Amino acid sequence: MIHSYKVFGYGCFNVAKFFNLIRQANPDVIHVHGWGSLIVEATLKYCHKNGLRCVLTPHEFFHKMNLVKRMYNLLFRKYYLTKPNVVIALTEYQLRLIRKYTDSVVKIPNGIDANEFRKLKPKMGGYILSVGRLE
Repeated sequence: MIHSYKVFGYGCFNVAKFFNLIRQANPDVIHVHGWGSLIVEATLKYCHKNGLRCVLTPHEFFHKMNLVKRMYNLLFRKYYLTKPNVVIALTEYQLRLIRKYTDSVVKIPNGIDANEFRKLKPKMGGYILSVGRLE
């Protein structure tokens, strides 16, 4: 069974509520997306401390970094990349960088095979489909 919960909004995050939801759900695996936010750090620490299997897809932490993010990465990258059971790299570039810290990394790129959709007849309507988030 897959559980999805909303525990934060508008920049607020309730760590106690989140940990309570994890205990209630009793998951086999937790998949964390992102890098350098409270929810990611809290989840990685919680999983490591409680022996839960954890997968991390860091997404954006390899680009668009200002000075603060660069310092954060220098200080914490190794720590957070060695906590999950598996790290998912989205590109070859990420795969090479993550392998400097852990061998538990696989590449699963975002995207689709456009050839699968060439046979479909498009319906005009001005629709946009977004799965995940746009960056």
